[in-house]
Amino acid sequence: MYQWVAVGLAYVGAVVGAGFASGQEIYQFFSRHGAMGMWGLVLSGALFFLLGRGALLAGARGRVTLPDLLAGWYRPAAAGWLDRAASVLLAVGMVVVAAAGGSVLHQLVGVPTPVGSLATLGGVVLVAGRGSGAVLSANALLVPALLVVTAVVVAGSAKSLAGVSTPGWWLSAGLYVSYNLFTGLVVLLALGATLPDGRGATRAAALGAGLLTALGLGIHSALLAAPAQRTLDLPLLALAQRVSGFWWLADAIAMYAALFTTGVAQAFALATRHGRGVIRWAVLLWPLSWLGFAGWVRWGYPVMGVLALWYVWPLVRARPRRGA
Repeated sequence: MYQWVAVGLAYVGAVVGAGFASGQEIYQFFSRHGAMGMWGLVLSGALFFLLGRGALLAGARGRVTLPDLLAGWYRPAAAGWLDRAASVLLAVGMVVVAAAGGSVLHQLVGVPTPVGSLATLGGVVLVAGRGSGAVLSANALLVPALLVVTAVVVAGSAKSLAGVSTPGWWLSAGLYVSYNLFTGLVVLLALGATLPDGRGATRAAALGAGLLTALGLGIHSALLAAPAQRTLDLPLLALAQRVSGFWWLADAIAMYAALFTTGVAQAFALATRHGRGVIRWAVLLWPLSWLGFAGWVRWGYPVMGVLALWYVWPLVRARPRRGA
């Protein structure tokens, strides 16, 4: 496999978490805007390409960690505050993973949602605390399987790009990319150093952004044709039931694997920054997951997307601040 292909798939894995795999993100940010959500997804795809390429190139130039990137664009005091705030965003991301895990386990094996959330959060903390590279590298195997399952479910559902359009789709696209790129920024900076030249970064970013856009458009069209599923925590899982019982089970397992590995990556990043002992206290964040997965995606993700703009901004500007 060419290195840029592996990096492109890792890009998809860094973005595709519980929100994308469940269809909840696509609904909240795009499908609720009706037909115009399609253009929001196209815009987000373009931003994923441009900003993802910028992150890979930054990594290739030696800025392989988040503090390295921030130090090149902000004054020391501001960079320090942003670096500390990044830990808060990572912790909140773990809460979202716990909420999603509770919903999936409730539908998969019938356990109460709060119990499933606690089990997910506890499992994430235990695995990340051991520094398991095997789970962190599982995205390389997970992404192709998740792409196949999602594509089959979407292909088996009715398609429609009709619907009432609402404004704000362009803002949703920007916040969606901002939040999701923050979660993958640390990964992309490190991966950029593995690419031999700028063409590799361009190809990897194009592959990742292209796959994300194609899958997003498929999920969007399926959700527009299935109004009853839009209000559920896991709309794509409900659509999988229309295809067959096997694909529903496959989708549920793939979805849980996606969110679990995302949570492990976030917890591992916290452990790397603050020591493994810190993430054990993350279990105390469990009550925050009671807001519910759909609630976090609808209200928490946009707020986190605004905050994440400070981390994405260095990828937009043409050159670092002088003297930094």
